[in-house]
Amino acid sequence: FIRRPEGIEVLFGEQERRVVALALQLVEGVDATDTDDPAAARLNYRAHPDEPEADERFRRLTAQLLDDARAEDRRRFADTLRQDRLDIEEAEAWIRVIGEARLVLASRLGITEDGWEDGMDPATASPQMLLLHVLGQVQDGLVQALLRVVADAYPAARADDEEVQRRRASRPDLQVHVLAVRD
Repeated sequence: FIRRPEGIEVLFGEQERRVVALALQLVEGVDATDTDDPAAARLNYRAHPDEPEADERFRRLTAQLLDDARAEDRRRFADTLRQDRLDIEEAEAWIRVIGEARLVLASRLGITEDGWEDGMDPATASPQMLLLHVLGQVQDGLVQALLRVVADAYPAARADDEEVQRRRASRPDLQVHVLAVRD
């Protein structure tokens, strides 16, 4: 991704676009009513797990708004998947759809804690684990591009990104260089 004054440029070839498109397939393949699917439970988390009445009230008040917002994000993601430039709202929709896809993958892989990628060997990792990692790189690239937009608009928001650079440098075997953010 490259931040431009008119939006965020997407530097994906056809193969990268096909991989990113899997995010939409993952989230649209979740049946919210399937109580045996850990992905459905993860996307429809319980706000009040110890209070069934409060949880039901929360769902009743928010479910339709959440469903509508997710549907709009997915529509926007699908409509812009072939574009070479995203505006801020489109990039944010991508981040949310990819985040949901990562939740789906992680829940189906049984990942519940941070740090799962620390012991991952790309040579032996399952395709699902690799996809989870790549989608994380795409999401991170978009977040970094949006942060640069904010930093340009609000100079006081510029933060030291040494920690991010250190983390990336510590695992060069897992990096997806085509997804880097550039000015």
